[in-house]
Order: sequence, then structure tokens, then C-alpha cells
Amino acid sequence: MIAPQGHVTVRAWGGPVLDKRLWYLLAGTRGGLNRARILHVLRDRPCNANALAGLLAFDYKTVRQTRGVLRANHWRIRLGT
Repeated sequence: MIAPQGHVTVRAWGGPVLDKRLWYLLAGTRGGLNRARILHVLRDRPCNANALAGLLAFDYKTVRQTRGVLRANHWRIRLGT
């Protein structure tokens, strides 16, 4: 696929299926912005749910719910060291 001039095509390591799933989780559902913020922090360093809630000023239950949604959609994330 050739991208039009001035546009960027994002290629993930999982191919188009992973791209669709990621797009659905981050942009197609409620809470996508929170999931994106959590994934961004976890990309840099592992955190447990309590530390992650403190870093992002989220409720602890929000972090746990987000982890559950990601797991239900076959995302393997690890909270904690």
C-alpha cells in the first residue's frame, strides 16, 4: 500500500489484524484515552496497579478495569515487576 503524500502509514509488528484491534481498543470504545495513557506508561517501565493509578491520577478500579479489558481482547500486559 502506498500512502498519499503528507500522510503516515503506521505498521505494527502484528500486521493489519493487530492494527484493527488496537484501533478498536484505543479509538473505537469508551475509555480508549485511558487505555492509551496506561499503555504509554507501561511501555517505559512496569508498574503495579496502585502505582499506575497514582502516576496517572486514576482511580485504582479504573486501572484494574482497563487491565481486564485489555486481557479480554488478548493483550498480554504485565503490571508490576
